[in-house]
Amino acid sequence: MPAWAVRIGIAVADALGLTDLAKTIAGMILVFVVFALLAVVSVTLAPFALVSALAGGATTGGGAQVPPALGFWATGLVAHDAAAANVPAALALAVMDHESGGDWTASHRNGNGTTDAGLMQVNSANWTAYGLGSDPYAPAANVRAGVAILAADLARHPGNVGAALEAYNAGAAAAGRVFDPGYPGAVLADVQTIEAGPHLAAAPLALPAVGAGRQAIVITAFAPFGRTPQAFDGQKWPELVPPRTITATAGGQAVTLWPLASAPAAVRLLLPQDASGWVAAAPAGQPVTVTATWVRAVTQPYRGPHGGRHTRIVQTPVTLMTTAQ
Repeated sequence: MPAWAVRIGIAVADALGLTDLAKTIAGMILVFVVFALLAVVSVTLAPFALVSALAGGATTGGGAQVPPALGFWATGLVAHDAAAANVPAALALAVMDHESGGDWTASHRNGNGTTDAGLMQVNSANWTAYGLGSDPYAPAANVRAGVAILAADLARHPGNVGAALEAYNAGAAAAGRVFDPGYPGAVLADVQTIEAGPHLAAAPLALPAVGAGRQAIVITAFAPFGRTPQAFDGQKWPELVPPRTITATAGGQAVTLWPLASAPAAVRLLLPQDASGWVAAAPAGQPVTVTATWVRAVTQPYRGPHGGRHTRIVQTPVTLMTTAQ
């Protein structure tokens, strides 16, 4: 038991005029209460600290910017659920971008008394039907529900992504009314941003320690460089994939990287379930350089040995670097 906590307990007991035995018991109870409150505060604030860290992190992407927290979900939940529902992953991620920016704690109270919750801002009118009754903010369930709703809207409006997006925005309660005429254009602009190039973000996380004199750096990365593009509504929608290689260095020395799922326990306490990304254990106070490399397949024309024109698929590396401090 820390000496400062004992002193506080004794002082309180003295003020109350308690016996020595009562002083000891009171001190122990007070210490337990203080540490319990600290634990509750840490766990409660953890998601907000993590969102804040990534929101302020350096982001690099082929001439475009997306919220860094989107990287948590791009190559895991979104890619899996979109493929299962035959929905373009880039479109599903763009809806998430426009709805929550990747913040799994996002909530919005509507004028009609309903609530939009979580990554895909699923309306409370749909929670029961899509299995969100127990926890509408749980990332995996929320993304699965949002993608299913988007798939149903696309099926009701074949060949018209704009109308499907209007339906997603308005919800079933609006009975087909257009709620926000600018919504489809904004989401499709997000698709273009996502497809503009690979995206890499890194930010220090202040709360957890990963060893004496070290800090945790949270990293997210994804790119639209999938092997088999999806054909949808006359367009090509590539898959979203993580980098082929990712490294971190500080002061010219390699830094240990863990996938989020196997990060140290002190860090995992602050992470949402089912998030994808990495954690680097870096020297405290030193800049950390993160490098990620993808392989992109490019169709390249060439002349054959007899002068004919041909095409071939060439794999070219695409590398991004960013620094967190």
